[in-house]
Amino acid sequence: MVSRALIARLFEHFRALDLQVDELEREINAWHREDTASQRLQGIPGIGPITASALVAIVGAILDRPGDPIDAKRAPNVVISARS
Repeated sequence: MVSRALIARLFEHFRALDLQVDELEREINAWHREDTASQRLQGIPGIGPITASALVAIVGAILDRPGDPIDAKRAPNVVISARS
């Protein structure tokens, strides 16, 4: 039957995607263990290693944009510390 073959292919595809997700989670967790800003963010209830790493990456990308400094009036509580 065509439907069984299709379902089997989809199942194999999902298994491959699941392996990729596991690999990416390992990489993110390894990076998180090395980054102090990400570790500090994880101290906030509800924020785990993946969310903390994403926040650090997003803020880092914003801060690294040339010619686009943070406006102190828009973000008066932003504290920028050196990241390793």
